[in-house]
Amino acid sequence: MLRIRNFMRLMAVLVGAAFLTAPTEAQAAFRLRIESGTTTGPGVVLTADGSSGVSGSSFYSTILNQNITFSGQLTAQFTINTTNGASTPALVAPGYYDAIDLSNFTINSTGAGVVRLILEQTGLGSAPNGNLTLKQEVGGVLSGAAGSTITFDTYAVNGVAVPDLGHDQFPTGTLDPVTGIGAGSPAVATQSFGNGSLSGTIGVNFTKTGLYSLYSVVTVNFTGAGSVSFNEMTGTAPAPAGLLLALTGIPALGLGTWFRRRRVPTAV
Repeated sequence: MLRIRNFMRLMAVLVGAAFLTAPTEAQAAFRLRIESGTTTGPGVVLTADGSSGVSGSSFYSTILNQNITFSGQLTAQFTINTTNGASTPALVAPGYYDAIDLSNFTINSTGAGVVRLILEQTGLGSAPNGNLTLKQEVGGVLSGAAGSTITFDTYAVNGVAVPDLGHDQFPTGTLDPVTGIGAGSPAVATQSFGNGSLSGTIGVNFTKTGLYSLYSVVTVNFTGAGSVSFNEMTGTAPAPAGLLLALTGIPALGLGTWFRRRRVPTAV
C-alpha cells in the first residue's frame, strides 16, 4: 500500500510539472507591424493586449486580444485608412481551423515607395495534428503607376518561431529591423499581382505537430502615385482528399486489391 501511495505522489508531481511546462493558448501573441520600406520604418508596431485603444495622429484599438486597427498618416507619402488585423476565434472564418485576416480599405501613396505589413499570431492549436492545408485567399484592387506590385507571403510554423517585429511603436517612429522571416517554416504560400483586380486562392501542405503559429507578410511596391485596397485571409484548413490519398498510396492500393478479391460472382 505504501508503494502505491508513493507511486501516486510521484505521478501527481510529474503531471503537475507537465502542465506547468506545456505551452498554452495564454502564451499566444498577436502583433501587427506597418512600415514605410522594409528596414526600420518609419512605422508602427502594435501588440494586442486587451486595451480599449490609443489615440493620437493615428488610431489603434484592440478587442479580445484578437483585433488590431490602425488608421492615419504613416508618413507624409503614405496615408492608411483602416487597416485591421484579426485572428480566430474572434475572427469568423468558415472552412478554417485557425486563421488570421489582414484587411486594408485603402493605402494611398503620393509617389514611388514601399509599404510592408506583417501580421502574426502564435499559440494556435485548434487544428488537429497531421496533414493540413495552409490556405491563402486574397482580393482587392491595385491602382498605381506601371510596374506597381503587391505580394502576399504566408507562413505556417510549428512552435513560436515567428519574426521578431521589434519593440512596440505608437505613434509612428523608427522601428527595429525585422528578423526571422521564413526561418524554420515548412510551409509558405505566395501570390503576387500587378495593377488591376487582386483575386486568388492558394494552398500548400503543412504538417502540424502541436501548437503552431501563422504570419503573413504583405509588400506593396508603388512605382509612382497610386492606391491599393485588399483583404487577405490565411490559415489552416483540412487537407484535400487527393493529397491524403497520395500520401497513403500504398495502403490505398492494397485496400483496393483486397476489395477486388472479396468480390463474389453473382449466381446465374
